[in-house]
Amino acid sequence: MSFSLLVESLGELYKPIKIRVVELEGDLDYASKLDRSSATIQRLLRDGQERAEWSFDSRSLWPR
Repeated sequence: MSFSLLVESLGELYKPIKIRVVELEGDLDYASKLDRSSATIQRLLRDGQERAEWSFDSRSLWPR
C-alpha cells in the first residue's frame, strides 16, 4: 500500500483534534506544587477564572 493510500485510509478512521493549553502567568515553581495554603489555592482559582475565556479562543490553540 502506498503512503498516500495509507494516509487516506487513516483519514477515514480518524479526525483531527484541537489541543488547547491555557497557561497561567507568573512565578510558579516546584515548591508551589506542594503549597496547599488557602492563599495559594485562592490565587490559583482567581488566576484560572481570569484565564477561563482563553479556552474558547485562539489564545489556547497548541502548538503556538
